[in-house]
Amino acid sequence: MNYSHTCLSAVLAASVAALFAACSPAAKTDTPNGTPTGDAGGGGSDGGGGGNDAGGNDASGGNDGSGGNDGGGGNDGGGGAAISSCPDAVLFSGNPYFNGTLGGWNPAGQEKLADPPLRSENLTVVGQTVYIDTNQEVWRTEGTKVLRVAGDETDSTSSYTPSGACSAARFIIVNGVTALPNGNVLVVDTRGNGFVELKTPAATCTAAPYAGNPAKTLDQDISGGVASPGDVDGPGASAKFNGIAIPTADAQGNVYFADKGNAKIKKIANDAAHTVSTLFKYSAANQENPLAMTVLNGKLYVSGATVTDDLLWEIDPTSGAQKVVYQARGVYPNTDSSQQAIIFALTNDGQNLIAGSNKGWVYRIGADGKGAVALAGMGSFADYPTGIDLTKPVASANVPLKGVGINNNSLVKLGQSLLWTGGNGVGFHVWQLRCQ
Repeated sequence: MNYSHTCLSAVLAASVAALFAACSPAAKTDTPNGTPTGDAGGGGSDGGGGGNDAGGNDASGGNDGSGGNDGGGGNDGGGGAAISSCPDAVLFSGNPYFNGTLGGWNPAGQEKLADPPLRSENLTVVGQTVYIDTNQEVWRTEGTKVLRVAGDETDSTSSYTPSGACSAARFIIVNGVTALPNGNVLVVDTRGNGFVELKTPAATCTAAPYAGNPAKTLDQDISGGVASPGDVDGPGASAKFNGIAIPTADAQGNVYFADKGNAKIKKIANDAAHTVSTLFKYSAANQENPLAMTVLNGKLYVSGATVTDDLLWEIDPTSGAQKVVYQARGVYPNTDSSQQAIIFALTNDGQNLIAGSNKGWVYRIGADGKGAVALAGMGSFADYPTGIDLTKPVASANVPLKGVGINNNSLVKLGQSLLWTGGNGVGFHVWQLRCQ
């Protein structure tokens, strides 16, 4: 079953406990086919590139192929040097001009630029391999191709199945992926209410519960918004959550995430028991809504919003001490005091925060929250611009980073590049911002 982006965005934008009930299974609109495979094959370099024109696949164009290991758990920078500027961008995957029916993807492998494009929602990086969640499946890149790693949205029995071969793993609503330092990938299933670890995901991949709900759960048996809800810290196998999202990991393998239904920022320690603890409880009454997080210089940074302001918090992962870096409007370039930037994506380059704005910009920000500089983007627009030659690099100031009605995107560092994903109708795509 597929869940509409409208529903998923609503889940992220307000009280999870109140809105998950609205995210009931929708009628299937995509019809992927093919035999599921868990063994996606050997690893490889993701140095492919190319472009995609409005009419289909065009292997010309380029990709800087810089690669590199982000070293901070997949979403936290560390590969390459600090970013000073991003002169241009190339299309990494997908097709923003696609206007057909999603699905029909080849799980054994298809070109990154093939139509229909993957429903690319969240990204994480292991070395030079990019992992992509499509809402119910996880894919990875291998050269110029993408291959399915886990999940199968064509399965007529919608379920959360966190154990076994990755070909047998199933997800109901994936709401984030993050890589661990050992190369494994964690998948957050919000409705299944658990973390699933994909072990050796580029080889003989197996899935195992990591924290939260450890049991196979049929979607039809979930009476509320999420399976087995609660608020219990302690060993991961017995921990309970109520709407998990936006995971990130640090270089030591500790995982941080928002437990939105309980209005808490939590940590899963890198110990044998995957011990869960609460770092910080935020104010649901003030409609504080965390949207993204990253770890920089030993501190956890969380971006978010209220109904009136942008937020940036700094949290000590050891003590849980929280500092409001800012809570205001007009903090970012190209926004005035009447506007919120809505920072939905957050990573870092080892020195600065890198933020993706719903308004159509990517910013570099000092760890103190000051000195924001626009690295790429052309701001808001009503529809995807016509006339962009996607077979060639696009100047950073002309890169369209905002789509129609889609408030979910992802930003990760790949070597000296930034990968940004967002949706424009059904034209899902990933931009590679080539930085220096």
